[in-house]
Amino acid sequence: MLVIFLLPDLPRSGAATRTVHLAEGLASSGISVVVVAFGGADPDLAARLRTAGIEVLHLLPSAWRLGRYIRSHRDIVLHAAMPTAGLAGWLLSRWYRLPMVYSYTNCLHGERPFRRRTPMDSLKAFIERFIALRCDVLHAVSASVAEQLIASFPRAAERVQVFIHPPTPPIESVEAGTGRIDLAEFSGAYPKLLAVGRLLPHKRFDDAVRAVAILRSRWPKAALVIAGSGPELAQLRVLTQRLGVDSNVKFTGQSRCLADLFDWAEVLVHPSLYEGYPRVGAEARAFALPIVSVDSPYGRELARAGGLVRLSRPCDSRALAAAIIEVITFGASELPGYGDNQQIEELSETYRRLAARKRPRKAWVLRPTAANRGLEPPPGP
Repeated sequence: MLVIFLLPDLPRSGAATRTVHLAEGLASSGISVVVVAFGGADPDLAARLRTAGIEVLHLLPSAWRLGRYIRSHRDIVLHAAMPTAGLAGWLLSRWYRLPMVYSYTNCLHGERPFRRRTPMDSLKAFIERFIALRCDVLHAVSASVAEQLIASFPRAAERVQVFIHPPTPPIESVEAGTGRIDLAEFSGAYPKLLAVGRLLPHKRFDDAVRAVAILRSRWPKAALVIAGSGPELAQLRVLTQRLGVDSNVKFTGQSRCLADLFDWAEVLVHPSLYEGYPRVGAEARAFALPIVSVDSPYGRELARAGGLVRLSRPCDSRALAAAIIEVITFGASELPGYGDNQQIEELSETYRRLAARKRPRKAWVLRPTAANRGLEPPPGP
C-alpha cells in the first residue's frame, strides 16, 4: 500500500510538521509513503523523512517519478493538506481514479476572525467548499474543526473523521549546534514565558507583550521569548519599546532548536484567536509545559485534552496576565500518558478501507482504448 502526501511546501508549519510525524508513523507500520511538495522543503524536515526511508519529491521537476510510483503500486491513497495542494490532489485523484483524504488543518477561511477578504482568500474558501463536497474523507485535526465542517457542509458530515495530533517533541536541526539561542540575559528571569508561531494579527502576540508589562509590577524579572517570524514583527518591537518592556521581551525569529526553548520556559503563552490544533500545543504537552490560551473552540479542546491549561478572555491582556499568574502559582503540569499509536492505527485503517473500495468514479479524461478509438465495435445489446 502507498500513501502519497501532497503539500504546497514543507516549511516549519503545523501542517508540514504534522505530516512528517504521520508519515514516520505510517512508514514504521509497514505502509509505503511518499511526500510531494510544490515548493521548497525545510532541510530538517526533509532529512527527518529521508531517515525514515520516505522520499520527498518536488512536484514539477519530479512529476514523472510521481507517475511511476502511482503506476507501480496497486493500493494507493492521496492525502493532501492546504487548498492549493488539495485542488491538485483532487485532479490527480480524478485522473488516476484514486481515493483521496483532505486535511482541514485550521479554522475554515469563511469563519476566521480578522479575515481579509482578498481574491486569494475567497479562492481558498471556494476550494475548501469544493473539496468538502467531493473528497472521500475529510480529516479534521480537532473536534472543533470537525464541528465547523459539519455545520458548514452538512452533506459531507458522514465523511468527516477526527485525528488529533498527539504530544510530539519539536523536530530539531540535523546539524549539531545550529540555531542555538543564547538566553544568558534571562538566566535569572521569573517567570519564564514562551510564545511560538507566525507573527500574524490573529495570533495576538501583542496581548502577550502587554501581559508582560502587567506582570512586571509583580515580577520585575518576568521574561517573554517570542519565537517566530512574520509581518507583525516591526509593530511588536515598537510595542515593547512603548510599554518599556524591551528588556523583558526577546524576539528570536524562527528557531530550529525549539527544544531548548521548551526546556527553558515555565509557561507557554498562546493567545491565538483561532487554530486547528496548534503544533506548538502538542509540543508543549510533550514537555509537560503548562499552557495559557484563550477561551475559543480550540482552546477549550486543548484544556479537555489534559495537562495544566488555563484559558483567558480573548483579546484581553489583563485576563491573560491573570491566567499566567494562576498557572505560575498553581504548580507544574504532568507528562501526557499516551502517544500517537492510536492515531496511526485509525488512519491506517481509513487508508486501507479506501484503497480496497471499488472506485466507481470515471476518470477526468477518458483513456484511449481499442474500443473508443473505433478499432473494435462496441459490445452489442
